[in-house]
Amino acid sequence: MQQHLKFIVPDLGATLDVPLSRAELAGLKDGSTMREVMTDKIQPTILEYFLRTPHTCVICQNNLAIRMNCNVAPYTNLPEGPVMYAFNPYPICTSNQCNVESSRRAHEDRRELSRLAPEELGSAEAEICDYCRKVQKVNEHGRLKRCSRCKAKLYCSKECQTADWKGCHKFYCQKE
Repeated sequence: MQQHLKFIVPDLGATLDVPLSRAELAGLKDGSTMREVMTDKIQPTILEYFLRTPHTCVICQNNLAIRMNCNVAPYTNLPEGPVMYAFNPYPICTSNQCNVESSRRAHEDRRELSRLAPEELGSAEAEICDYCRKVQKVNEHGRLKRCSRCKAKLYCSKECQTADWKGCHKFYCQKE
């Protein structure tokens, strides 16, 4: 039986219903299927908005956008069902500089959304590790740690930060 995740994109004035299986929904609540749900269900839905007509990279304003950097705020344990807010989805080109800048802007927007979110969402707010995609509830565990250099990436542990650094982050991380 399919259930739905309400995916809200304020910048587009859109509320999208993303169908999820019970297993995906349960995994979304504990964080175990976050990467798969984002990759297989949510990203294609958002990209559909941007791919209907060609878009220019919002950072460099020169190149054709072929991917998107989008920050989400998951609220998976609300009584009326799971909700995710996506804000300021940034269509970007393949440039590492555009990726870093869009990531930085998205995280700034994330902080602003947290301030603007309805009060009843506060106790359900969560952040997502940029490496392992683990979901951490803010009211239980506090905010995730940020990359001390670029301030754009979020990590649940030192191990995730180190693994991401060795894997790829060191190639495009820039001082704020």
